Amino acid sequence: MKKIICFLSLFVALNTFEVKGAYSLTKEEILSCVVSAEPRNKIDLIVKVYIIFKNNLYYYEYTLTSNPSSSQRIWLFAVDPLDPAKGKNQTYDEKGVEQKAPLGWKTTTGTPGLKVTALWGASEGHEIVSGTSTEGFLYATPTLPGITNYYAEGWAPIPEISCEFDDPIPGYDDLTPYGPGVTGKTIGPVEPPVIFNPSSFLSYIINLKKEAFNLGWITNKGIEQSLNTKLENAKRKLDAGDTKTAKNILNAFLNEVEAQKDKHLTSEAYGLLKYNVQYFIERL
Repeated sequence: MKKIICFLSLFVALNTFEVKGAYSLTKEEILSCVVSAEPRNKIDLIVKVYIIFKNNLYYYEYTLTSNPSSSQRIWLFAVDPLDPAKGKNQTYDEKGVEQKAPLGWKTTTGTPGLKVTALWGASEGHEIVSGTSTEGFLYATPTLPGITNYYAEGWAPIPEISCEFDDPIPGYDDLTPYGPGVTGKTIGPVEPPVIFNPSSFLSYIINLKKEAFNLGWITNKGIEQSLNTKLENAKRKLDAGDTKTAKNILNAFLNEVEAQKDKHLTSEAYGLLKYNVQYFIERL
C-alpha cells in the first residue's frame, strides 16, 4: 500500500508542482524531524533504448538491467524527469500518444488528469532485482530523439518523520536534481526548434555526435572521426549554398551509420544519428 501511495503521489507532483519561494523550516529543523530516510540510490543500472520510426511516430523501447552490485530492487524509472530546480514538468510530452509497461509495472496512461509521460513504476513483487533485466518500457511520440536524462529509484521504506513539513529532506531529496535515486544519460523525446535553421540544426547534430562518442555510444575513434568528417564537410557545403552536395554527403553519412549499426554504434548512437539526419535532409 505504501508503494502505491508513493507512486501516485509522484504522479500528482508531476502534474501540480510549483516552485516555492522559501522553505517553511530551516535545514536543522527538518533534520531534527527525520527519524529515518534511506536513500534510494543503492542500484547499479544499465539503460538500453531501441528506437524505430513508423506511421510518423518514434517508438522508444527501454530495457533496464540491474547489475549484481545493486542492493535495492528497481521500482521506478523515468525519462527526462521532473527537475524541481527548473520548476517544470520535463516528463510531460504534449505529443506523447502511447505508453506501455512490462507485466507488473504501471504507467500514467489512463490516469485521470495526467498526460502521457515517460515514467513507470512497479507493483509490489515486480521490481527489477539485482542480476536481472526487464524490457518493454515503451513510449510513442512524434517527438524527435535527443540526449536526455533518466532517473531511477531503488525500493526503500518511505522516510519516517516525527513532525509534518512540505520541504525536501536535505541529504535525501537533493541527492540528484530529481530525488533520492540515481540518474544518467539516455535517448528520449526532445522537441526540435520551432524555427528550423539548417546551419544551426546541423551544428546541433555535430554536437550530438560528439556527445554520443563521449558517452561511449560510438565505440571506435576511427568511425567517430569518419562520421565527423562527413558532417563537417556537409556543413561547409551547406554554408556555401551548395545544398545538393550537402545532401549527398549526408546520405553517405546515413549509409555509414547503417553499416556500423551494432558494430561500432550502439542502439543509442544509431537511433540518435539516423533519425536526426533524416529529419534534417527532409527539411532541406
